Amino acid sequence: METPKNTSTVSGYLLNGASLVAIVAGLKLGGQVLLPLTIALFLAIVCLPIVEGLKSRHVPRPLAILLVLSGVVGLATAMGWLVGGTADDFTSVLPGYRDRIVGTTTEITTTLASHGLEINPQDLITRLDKPVFSLISEGARGLANTLSNMLLVILTTLFMLFEADKFGTKFHTAFDSPMFDHERFGRFSREMQTYLVVKTATSLCTGTLVGISMWALGVDFPVLLALMAFLLNYIPTLGSIIAAIPAVMLALIEPGGSIALVVAGVYAGVNISIGSLLEPQLLGKELGLSPLVVFLSLIFWGWVWGPVGMLLSVPLTMSGKIFLAHTEEFAWVSILLGNSSDNGVQSADS
Repeated sequence: METPKNTSTVSGYLLNGASLVAIVAGLKLGGQVLLPLTIALFLAIVCLPIVEGLKSRHVPRPLAILLVLSGVVGLATAMGWLVGGTADDFTSVLPGYRDRIVGTTTEITTTLASHGLEINPQDLITRLDKPVFSLISEGARGLANTLSNMLLVILTTLFMLFEADKFGTKFHTAFDSPMFDHERFGRFSREMQTYLVVKTATSLCTGTLVGISMWALGVDFPVLLALMAFLLNYIPTLGSIIAAIPAVMLALIEPGGSIALVVAGVYAGVNISIGSLLEPQLLGKELGLSPLVVFLSLIFWGWVWGPVGMLLSVPLTMSGKIFLAHTEEFAWVSILLGNSSDNGVQSADS
């Protein structure tokens, strides 16, 4: 009797594996539709507390939704205009930056040569020239294009917010079964909302502090650097490092490049104080992710949905982690994704 049982177990694993492959293939092929819907869902979750806050102040719900979405549309339009204009400005000043890079690189290679380390300056310039600044310029243009195609996202968010107050009742009626744990689903919804709202708020603080600091230090394009810091803060640890690279390089090619050390220190200070101290206090250990999981999710979602998928990688992975923590069968997966050995246990069993 053991053989059929083992065969059944292996068949179950194979079926689950095949289902996972089919889901991933569907996500990749349907990215053009699924990505805007995912952004709209996250946006609705973040906007919902603001709508409820306005409603508690006796603002009619339809008016509250329209006010909040008007603010989102205005912000997205401003960001698209800003990033597009900045990308054009950046392209126009690239020749001047290249001249500065040549001068700075020559000075560095001369200093190294005096210490016995011979490096061909032209070789180094060729290797650094295109990959760095072209990547920044193309990334800015890509973000501008994404922000300019937000109509589907805004409309979907609008309908989600209008349906939000009815969703709980619909869900309860649709799954009115003893096997469905409504309380557990409610905890999942609250934790997901808490994570997205807190992460957005701390990202906004990070971007604001970076922008003000870069402006005070005289680094070029402080608003663009602030926007990059805001967006990349959704990626723990790696995001802050990626965001700091353009700022340090811009500071390095300025006259008196020693300011680059100050810029690096500013990024380190902001991200340690907010990312390592403030966020864990607000979110708690149960809403953390393993650094390895963050890195792998960055690669996976980048492969599935491109650069925007990389920005959404951690929120998407966190959504899955929170959901799995509130299931009996897969709570162990949530523990493996977490940053501590007891991560997810309380959520799954409570």
